[in-house]
Amino acid sequence: MTEKGTEFYQITRQATGITLVVGTSPIREAASPAGSNEPVLCNTYNDAVTALGYSTDTAKYTLCEAMEVLFGLYQVGPIVFVNVFDPSVHKKTVERELHLATAEHTVEIDGDVNVDDIKIEVKTVDGDDEVWTQIIPDGFYWRLEQTSIALPSTYSMGAQIYVTYTTPDVTKVSASDVAGSVNALTGKCTGLELISEVYSRFGYTVGQIIAPGFSHIAEVGLKMAAKAELINGHFSSMAIVDLPTASIGGYAQAGSVKSTLGYSSPFLTVCYPAVKYGDKVQHLSTHIAGIWAKLAASNDDIPYQGVSNQTIYMSGMCNLDGTNNFYGLEAANELNGQGIVTVTNFNGWKAWGDETSAYPSNTDPKDRWISVRSMFNFIKSQLTLNFWSKIGVPIERRVVDNVINSVNVYLSGLVRRGALLGGRLELNDDENDEQSVMDGKLTFHCYITPPSPLKEMVFVLEYDASYLSGVLSGE
Repeated sequence: MTEKGTEFYQITRQATGITLVVGTSPIREAASPAGSNEPVLCNTYNDAVTALGYSTDTAKYTLCEAMEVLFGLYQVGPIVFVNVFDPSVHKKTVERELHLATAEHTVEIDGDVNVDDIKIEVKTVDGDDEVWTQIIPDGFYWRLEQTSIALPSTYSMGAQIYVTYTTPDVTKVSASDVAGSVNALTGKCTGLELISEVYSRFGYTVGQIIAPGFSHIAEVGLKMAAKAELINGHFSSMAIVDLPTASIGGYAQAGSVKSTLGYSSPFLTVCYPAVKYGDKVQHLSTHIAGIWAKLAASNDDIPYQGVSNQTIYMSGMCNLDGTNNFYGLEAANELNGQGIVTVTNFNGWKAWGDETSAYPSNTDPKDRWISVRSMFNFIKSQLTLNFWSKIGVPIERRVVDNVINSVNVYLSGLVRRGALLGGRLELNDDENDEQSVMDGKLTFHCYITPPSPLKEMVFVLEYDASYLSGVLSGE
């Protein structure tokens, strides 16, 4: 007599949960600059600086904040960056600025200049009229600090030269640039639309999306929520956004501002206020992304643990303009009750809050809790990635049984490690009629119960007079 082993496919954990950051960087300072609106996979801080440049002015160059916080403080990676700042597009014009030629027959312009946009002229006066004559320069020598224009030798020292030029201006980057678009003719994606290219380019699914400095704008935050809900038609992620502290007089107004912005998606985590790290003002969304990525990495990239009550590397609460914005635990709990993640100083600075932005209007556990929603996203991606290769095989009972056995073994493993309370996969008759099978479609029903975060512990204290008996009896 022999026994035949149960057939199943070995499910392996796929690369998942990467952080996507969309924003601005000083690209012209990069040693090997990536193109604007070009996703860049960076494994280290040095990778990011090399491809994207670096500036201490993180209010203007928001990707630099993400580099500092994610790589520097929480030491997580890899990270995909998208820089939407294009110096050839986002620029300002300086009209006919007067310069004097040097002894070397040059004109020196301080600061960063777009060399392709330079126009050089001299002015002569004919009666009451000004006559402008364009000069063709002999060449340029460009560096970030200064641009040198070589003039024909006929222009000696002191000659008056008028230069019209453009200089890169990161403040010209708009919310629409970050939200991005898809060119109807070429299919070229920009901004947040590039999330659709991350898996095909790098083999990673996106676990979380941040856009510090822009996510408080509804056009960006709502786009982040929409992209997080469905990526490539098969994956889901979490978007982490900030509230605009400038329009919130105090924490009591945060809930109404959140509602006005329309931030109510289960795929959206809303953060308030900003935080200080030393003398730097940083977005809370960037820190929450760092905590979340670090937690997931410590749990084999399985995102079943929430960020609430986890250590956050900060020194104070503030608004984005740097003014203090401090409140206590009761206020933090009130914010949580409105679906807002915040911070509190209780045995050290901690992130505080487990609810998605869908709460309190949506109390379904899979939509209310950030960690539960993340587990649904995670398992969806794992099933898609592991069984994609089975598309095209003949529909046979053996295939059905192998899929069910494989997934149930996998879910049991998640239960054993505490990532699920229970889970099973079934093929239900009422979801699979003959026509569907003839059309090549099988619907498997996956039941899962990720653990909800422990939100509240109640200790009841009662005076028990029975313990007085030892005093009275002398025992």
